[in-house]
Amino acid sequence: MNNAHTIHLPAIPDYVPRSALRTICEALGLPASDVRALDISLDSVMVALHARGETGHKLAAGDDAVVVTVSIPVR
Repeated sequence: MNNAHTIHLPAIPDYVPRSALRTICEALGLPASDVRALDISLDSVMVALHARGETGHKLAAGDDAVVVTVSIPVR
């Protein structure tokens, strides 16, 4: 019994241009320079951002950047 199936996928790009990521950040109103990660699903967008202090400087803990992850619901 052969259970092999053929699947069909849409064309998958070889890479995502950084300009596309900047466009996504801009559309969300986020500074691309602060975005460390994006996770986009049908229900939410999870964004990891560099945390900034009161004067606007990026915060660090030792040698590591302080990163805050926020969830933005999709409606």
